Amino acid sequence: MKIVLDFDHTLFDTEKFKQALQDRLAMFGVTGDQFNSNYRIVKERSGYYNYREHLKLLAQAEELDENDLLLSFNEIVNSANEFLFPDTLDFLKALKLIPKSELYLLTFGQDEFQQAKVEASSIKLYFREVIDTIESKLLYFDQNNEMQSAIFLDNRGKTIDQIKTKYPNISAIWIKRENTPYDNEDCDRADYQANSLTAALQYIKKLI
Repeated sequence: MKIVLDFDHTLFDTEKFKQALQDRLAMFGVTGDQFNSNYRIVKERSGYYNYREHLKLLAQAEELDENDLLLSFNEIVNSANEFLFPDTLDFLKALKLIPKSELYLLTFGQDEFQQAKVEASSIKLYFREVIDTIESKLLYFDQNNEMQSAIFLDNRGKTIDQIKTKYPNISAIWIKRENTPYDNEDCDRADYQANSLTAALQYIKKLI
């Protein structure tokens, strides 16, 4: 059974990670408002988070050395394993024990940044493939016929609805964690809603 997993807000506590980045850059005098406003500017321009552009804007605004910001930024990225949700490792270990299971990580964002987070989080070994994209995740399923009946977990209700509308044979699990950015997003087509990976695991075991 092929199982496709999202990374940010599903396996990885992105809000906690973002706060750690903000706290580290505060050492250089970057305020929370400056961090967040430039973060939004970069996402609006690119459609995804580009960390190099973010650091460039902050350095210019505060007359800081961009390389100094980058070194501190990378220190937080390299500690990515500290930002996995508490249930992530047990969940991945349990999935790997399911006979004939194949795990794929499908993550949205800048290639270099996403791959660095995944590598530093020490979970890459659980996956047959790690795919990052700045396009719609639907495109991945369009291009991979064998995934069109997979199990798919994501925290974005919008993404699940889009994929399930086109590929109804996919078993979609909406990971609706409290106090995450998209926990109030509409999701009409999920086969199951889970507030934790532990709950999602129980449902997956019923499917297999």
